[in-house]
Amino acid sequence: MVDNSSDHVDALGQPPPNRRLIHGYMKSLRGCDKAVKNLFEDIVIIKPDETVESVPLIWGSQEKALIAAFGNNIRRDGSGEIDRVTLPLMGIVALDPTFSAERYTYHKAVDWFRYAETGGLFGQEKVQKDVRFAKMRGIPIDRMYTLRVWTKYWEDMHQIIEQIFLKFSPIAYIQVEGIDWETIVKLESVANNVDMDVGDASVRIMKYEVGVTAETYIHQPIVRNKTVLQIRNKFQVPGKEEELIEKLE
Repeated sequence: MVDNSSDHVDALGQPPPNRRLIHGYMKSLRGCDKAVKNLFEDIVIIKPDETVESVPLIWGSQEKALIAAFGNNIRRDGSGEIDRVTLPLMGIVALDPTFSAERYTYHKAVDWFRYAETGGLFGQEKVQKDVRFAKMRGIPIDRMYTLRVWTKYWEDMHQIIEQIFLKFSPIAYIQVEGIDWETIVKLESVANNVDMDVGDASVRIMKYEVGVTAETYIHQPIVRNKTVLQIRNKFQVPGKEEELIEKLE
């Protein structure tokens, strides 16, 4: 927000801290990851006996999801074969965030909360309302995710894919912790990675990959300013007080 003068440095040659900015770890990326994961945690399938079963969602890479599906299902006879497969299963992982130039807002566009009932957000250091706080919109980023779905049966896959599509019309909305406005999530791609020729000795696993992008923000520091509570004007005029009154009359 404010440039520190290079003429004022400490013993290490560093400029003094900017007292108008309050820095902190806002967990912007973590909050976005949590909100996107919550978007897909309510997906279910209806089994042939009309019972409803929730589809587990694992956060992490494809390897971590496969360990969850196969890791605890190896036969105890030492053969190393899989006794059963825990499917259906979903796994989601975040990709590298990218800067979104088209959504960038000038970094000094500050929200002083003038629409609040008190006319702003104030604090107290010495007297009431001697400090006023504000915030900036943040740095816009596009956070991309890959959602993978594994099933043993086409019918289970159809149910899951239908529910995923129903969340986007044409975009989905999530609430990211710490952001006062809704964040949109776009459906970018759907890819079928089913191996149609698995042979007689293997079990066919249905697999889809869904790509989504969340348009979110990285929090900038909180703005802190001292407020002006009172202004005093003092005039000094040569002469006595009577002469000043006479001149004023």
